Amino acid sequence: MRTHYFCGTTINCETGLHQADYYIVVDDLLNRHSETAGEVFGIRVSMAGTSETVWDITSKYDEIVNFALKLCKFGVTPVTLRDIVYDSLPL
Repeated sequence: MRTHYFCGTTINCETGLHQADYYIVVDDLLNRHSETAGEVFGIRVSMAGTSETVWDITSKYDEIVNFALKLCKFGVTPVTLRDIVYDSLPL
């Protein structure tokens, strides 16, 4: 598992201004011979000493980058990350 810093934003909460940091998390997919067969991407959001990670969102790098941009733009917090991800996934 690897974590790459993606972007940060300042969010105005009831308790004041807080820095939110967004990361793309990468995990290797292994084939039956334990060889790397690809990558799967997720998102981590950290803010004010808390963080939340959602794994295995997509195997497409372009999709995770566009999704991370939206999360950062709209100031998604660790508390709401999981709901936002699940509401955004196609059924």
